[in-house]
Amino acid sequence: MILDLNMRNTVSFDPSNRQHRQWFFEFQKYHTWGRCPVRFAVPSDSHGGDLVAMIQKVLLEYYVTREFTKTVSKKSVSKKTISVKKVKVS
Repeated sequence: MILDLNMRNTVSFDPSNRQHRQWFFEFQKYHTWGRCPVRFAVPSDSHGGDLVAMIQKVLLEYYVTREFTKTVSKKSVSKKTISVKKVKVS
């Protein structure tokens, strides 16, 4: 029971959450999760339970999507999202 009180909260890694990205950066810098106030959950179907590989994959998808999805805004018109079409390379 006492250990439960001292455990860090378990959360799912969210690449859009700046604080989650900061904690992962600190893990990479110091090679320890000791500075991270939470525990990141690893989905059972994710890379054989490898937390670091899962976070790297999620971050890669997040940044690639951000880079290749452009937001266009005009005066007094709501923002529109334009997706880039996939091109099949033969």
